[in-house]
Amino acid sequence: MSESDSFKISDRSNATLPIRNLIGLASAVAIGTWAWFGLQEKLNQHDMRIQLMRAEVDSNSEFSQQLSRGEISTANSQEMFLLLEHTSRQLNALEESISEGKAVSVNKQQELTLNFLAERVDTLESKIESLRDKFAEMKSNGYGGTH
Repeated sequence: MSESDSFKISDRSNATLPIRNLIGLASAVAIGTWAWFGLQEKLNQHDMRIQLMRAEVDSNSEFSQQLSRGEISTANSQEMFLLLEHTSRQLNALEESISEGKAVSVNKQQELTLNFLAERVDTLESKIESLRDKFAEMKSNGYGGTH
């Protein structure tokens, strides 16, 4: 390479570039910058969500551990323990009555229910019949209206 073929750049060098290419380069740089900052913002949002979830999980775990050790007690937890104790007593009583043969079977309960309902139906039918008789008597005496 000779001295005359060398490429020299100085503060006074001129470069020509078509305006179309200049606009394209500026647009590419602007879009690239916009995309980069958009990605950074999304990463920051997700990082913040993860930190908030981690703090919530940690506080929930601590609360659960303290509750299970009995260090703290809430009205709801006391109510749950009372309900659990009551249900346990009922279960024990039911198991005891089943083992002693005192428990009423499902078939027996259904039979009692059916008998009760049959008696009610008979009673209601007799009342309806007596009301019909009274209405017919009133109609024959001229008290009943005709429609």
